[in-house]
Amino acid sequence: MTTFRSVTLRVTEKEARLIEAGASALGVSKSTLISTAAEIAAHQLGFFEDGRTLRTEPGSWKDAPVRDKGSLDSQIVISLNPLEYQTIRKAAQWSFVSFPAFLIGATLRYSARKPGARGVVSAATVRHERQVRSREVATAAAGVSYTSSAPATPRLRPIHRCCPTPWRACVIRFPICSGSGESRRGPYRSHPPKQRNARMTLASELLLSLSLTLAPAEPSGSDLAPTKTLWLVQPLYPGQSLLVKRTEEAIHQMIPPDSSSSEVIGSQELSAALKGKSISLKCLFREVKCADPIDDMVSGLGFKRVVLIKGGQDETGYRFKAASYQTDTGEVANSEGTHAALDRALVAAVIKVVPLSSTLEVSTEPSGATVFIDGEKIGTTPLASGQILPGERSIKIELGSYKTIEERRLVPVHGQVQVQRKLEKLPARVTLNVAPKGSEILIDGNVVGKDHVDAGIMPGKHTFRFQAPGYVAQQIQADIKPNETFADNRTLNIITDALGEAQENIYKRGASFSANFEYQFPAADTYNVKQFSLSSQAHATRLLSPPRGSAKLMGGSADLTTHFRYFGLMIIGAAYVRSSDPWTSQVTNGTGIPPQTQVVADVDALSLRAFQPQLRVALWRFTFSLQGGAEVRAFRMRDVNNPSFNPNGFLSVDLQIAGQFAIRFHIVEGLFLQAGYRYMYTITGFYGDKGPSMMGYMGGLGYAF
Repeated sequence: MTTFRSVTLRVTEKEARLIEAGASALGVSKSTLISTAAEIAAHQLGFFEDGRTLRTEPGSWKDAPVRDKGSLDSQIVISLNPLEYQTIRKAAQWSFVSFPAFLIGATLRYSARKPGARGVVSAATVRHERQVRSREVATAAAGVSYTSSAPATPRLRPIHRCCPTPWRACVIRFPICSGSGESRRGPYRSHPPKQRNARMTLASELLLSLSLTLAPAEPSGSDLAPTKTLWLVQPLYPGQSLLVKRTEEAIHQMIPPDSSSSEVIGSQELSAALKGKSISLKCLFREVKCADPIDDMVSGLGFKRVVLIKGGQDETGYRFKAASYQTDTGEVANSEGTHAALDRALVAAVIKVVPLSSTLEVSTEPSGATVFIDGEKIGTTPLASGQILPGERSIKIELGSYKTIEERRLVPVHGQVQVQRKLEKLPARVTLNVAPKGSEILIDGNVVGKDHVDAGIMPGKHTFRFQAPGYVAQQIQADIKPNETFADNRTLNIITDALGEAQENIYKRGASFSANFEYQFPAADTYNVKQFSLSSQAHATRLLSPPRGSAKLMGGSADLTTHFRYFGLMIIGAAYVRSSDPWTSQVTNGTGIPPQTQVVADVDALSLRAFQPQLRVALWRFTFSLQGGAEVRAFRMRDVNNPSFNPNGFLSVDLQIAGQFAIRFHIVEGLFLQAGYRYMYTITGFYGDKGPSMMGYMGGLGYAF
């Protein structure tokens, strides 16, 4: 995906207003207007994105704006892709102007040329331009010509309603447009606007390619019917010219070798095909009667069909627009295609406007095999006239008791794919039937079909399983001998035991996550929590108040658990609780302890647990479980009455053995309610001796998946 580069331009207020007005008049964003204008100016100077250079004289560009540096108080932010940025910067350096000045000057000049914006910017542009050299650039890919001259703003001929393009292209297609804007009918055919635009683009491309031909040309005047197809490719987005060559190569791959002589792909092949030829102008000057001068001109060059393709790549993948033009009927068809792969996106666009289907012939020994294309059944062998789309396709051939053949083929346009295979017979065969309809059949854990399976299989021991929602699954094992046909027919029984069905729904879920409310209180009045200081030996040793049963800690916990049928493992869990009321504790063994030997402190605790085994059993929608294992806890007491004397409080980090009994009620689709009892016994301390053992209750909500 292309990474765009942001460029901030400092402009005068007048320049900002002119650019805003020009973008509004043309119906584009300011960023699009500036980048397009600068890119065209760079092309005029001979700088291109693909590295080609046809450079003009250094410093010959005279469109730089004249302005006061002190008045640059407005900003415009634009986006350029890397190729555009490098091309425009090189052109600016070649012109001896700054990068921003090149962008602004090119934009004002470009806007002055466009009919839709000329009225709002031409007066200011004249003041900015000095001695601009006359030049004319034909943009054949768009079929539009731009002309500029000095010193005044260029004037374009009026554009009539009968001509949807600038005059220079219009004169080719509509030599008899009336001043009122209506075309004269007579022997000439009038086409819808979209078809006229496509035909104008084609005419400009042909004229440009013909002008590059060096050989002397005589009017073709051939009476032979046109037979060739012309493919022209252009980039859909600026800076993606390299994609044109890849697209032309992809078109070459689609064309079969025996049809390549009737296909002209790309501008280079077009130039070679037009050598020694010229456009017939008899229809254009009404020397002969014809339906349309463009049709006569293109068919006279030997082209029966012209396919115009624009391709680009964006964040969604490759995108192609295709237009097909038939010279015999004047019909124009348009389509689009997108895909992550270039060839798939190209085929998706072209196949809607050009008949591309190929034929497929498949024969097998023995016959009667089923043929699948990209997973879709299209018939059985011998298959004589199957239709297949061009591109890379998957072809699969299946026949009972024979080895399945699957391969990928690159199918060309209008090509013929022939597949001849001698099927390899497998040494054994299975024929399986199961009811009700829709039941799955598994062989060795792999789903091989539904309802009925007739396939070859290797000899040996195999496991066959039959299952369907709402039915009791059945499983058998068989030792299949060489050259044996194993057959089995069975009907699954409906699950009538709602209790058993609910239990199976619980057991089939392999993991669960729960979030709980925790309510804890100390299991004993005594503990030994050290003051958090290296020099102090003070310990909080006994709970004085509130009573042990009222010294509650409340908080929350979360657990992630994996399950087997009757066993499980709590992978990781954590809990945090804190006291609702301060605890008053006795303090001993401290030097410098004040006369009062008590501390009033807020208490909180953080526990981490992992890999605790679990035993469980399900009964209808209920699950009963026992769980146990080790936990690491940090227990802290913060002095609330004398924080200046004891700013860090008391702390212990200890190891606990925890046990839990829990009951879960499964509501629906894995969602459950949980409640349980927990006991945590303190074994030893890592720091500050040991905190109190705790007990309590928990309850919450979880989901099994």
